[in-house]
Amino acid sequence: MVEIADHVADIVEEVAEEVGKVAEEVADHLPEGGKLQQVATFVENVAKETAKDANVVDEIIEKVLPNTLFSVLALNYLTPYKTIVN
Repeated sequence: MVEIADHVADIVEEVAEEVGKVAEEVADHLPEGGKLQQVATFVENVAKETAKDANVVDEIIEKVLPNTLFSVLALNYLTPYKTIVN
């Protein structure tokens, strides 16, 4: 499950980065200050923010969740043995 979430976050980040690049390229070729350029710039900004957010999610998945899952698994499996050791 963690691997799937990590993979999805990676894909979202990659797609958002590419959309941002294309939107920037399109905005550069549109008339300055026009509505279409504003829309392209808006799409570029949304894509860049989406890429940043996906990167944060990816980092959380890679750093926090495995440790959390390990802790939960360790707690579930080691708790019966704790009474034997003590």
